Amino acid sequence: MKHAYYLYGSTLLDSRTLRESLEAALEVRFERRDSDYRGGEYFRFQGAKGLLTIETNYTDEDGCPVEEDFSDHGTLLYASDPGLGVVPVLNGLAGLDLLRFDELE
Repeated sequence: MKHAYYLYGSTLLDSRTLRESLEAALEVRFERRDSDYRGGEYFRFQGAKGLLTIETNYTDEDGCPVEEDFSDHGTLLYASDPGLGVVPVLNGLAGLDLLRFDELE
């Protein structure tokens, strides 16, 4: 079985604004969480529409952004195995850029 992993980023939207936009567009509710590993506050949804995680592209203890290749994108959205119809919504959301796509077996 193949698994799809998408990384989106935004230079315009903060994590709370992106969460609100996605909740409205996908009709889901994100759970607020806190983790030092993820740079503090982040938002997570897991359900039929996949696993979606919104977090900041924070600087780690070595002074590097977590997603160094996309350091200009302050907000990140990780989408793992998104459900049918989710990717077109993400691709059409103003201020959100597709940064990377991986498909693994």
